[in-house]
Amino acid sequence: MKRFLKFYLVVALATVAAHAAELTDADAVLEFAVAKQASYESYTATLTQSMTMPAMQMTGTLAFKRPAQMQMQMNGALPMLIVFGSDHIFWQEMIKGGVTNVMKMDLENVPANNPAVAMMKESLTRMDPQAQLVKAKERCAFTLLPPTELQGQRMYVLVGETRADAKLSPQEAAMAAKFGNHKLLIGQQDGFLHRFEIFDKAGSNAVITLDIANLKFNTPLAEELFIYKPAPGVHVIDMSQALLQMMNRPPAGK
Repeated sequence: MKRFLKFYLVVALATVAAHAAELTDADAVLEFAVAKQASYESYTATLTQSMTMPAMQMTGTLAFKRPAQMQMQMNGALPMLIVFGSDHIFWQEMIKGGVTNVMKMDLENVPANNPAVAMMKESLTRMDPQAQLVKAKERCAFTLLPPTELQGQRMYVLVGETRADAKLSPQEAAMAAKFGNHKLLIGQQDGFLHRFEIFDKAGSNAVITLDIANLKFNTPLAEELFIYKPAPGVHVIDMSQALLQMMNRPPAGK
């Protein structure tokens, strides 16, 4: 009995000490998370994205390797594969009505000021958790809420409101006008973003939720993961060439 009480006391004291060490400021949490994620050269995870406008849920997998290599496979009403490799070519394969459609964009050979290019680069930034948090800190003023439990880990909960002086792209400004606050759930142990929510203007309902689970950090990832080759006979739309033609600009180096 004494041994049990001693063990219980040790566990209780450890729990109290851990809770006492919790960060109590939103900026401190974000700084901790950014620093922690800088130590992750790669990660793999499973994703679940839910939307209410329109109602949709997709599940999939994500592999990321620094500086900016990514493969994301999503399953749902519109199965999709996205690959971005060291060659800076963005590939998107989507299956609709049993037909495979492939879009290609060479980010080294496109007009930098084009809105479509800006949106593409923004979507790639979202795959880098460190860059994502830096961007979120610039865009929103965060408040730290009481912690919660998720995926077996204690989480910091941050709610962010778009700053009045935030420098937003046209796409970001449109999102800010349409939606409300953002909520981030960041692991107190791994410093990783495990859940991201966007609320409606009233702040009562999450209209977009992204859950990131089954995380594995710094595992070796083969280069083949970030190389895409269209299947024979598949029609490929080269968006980089289309954008250049629209702006009457010759390809780089020509």
